[in-house]
Amino acid sequence: MFISYAWHNDACFPGQDRLATDIGMTQPRIAQLISELQEAGLISIERRGQGKNQTIYTIHYQVKT
Repeated sequence: MFISYAWHNDACFPGQDRLATDIGMTQPRIAQLISELQEAGLISIERRGQGKNQTIYTIHYQVKT
């Protein structure tokens, strides 16, 4: 889903509730999967905004064409 949100960029910022709705999973499961992607080095996470309430996910995966 991150790749579809990122379109032609290597970063996106969907909320976990939005991801849960789009994928059809619960928010706690989405949080677990995001942690697994981060641990595997496939994404990095940066918090931005006042109160650090916006999360930017940078994708470290390249599709070869």
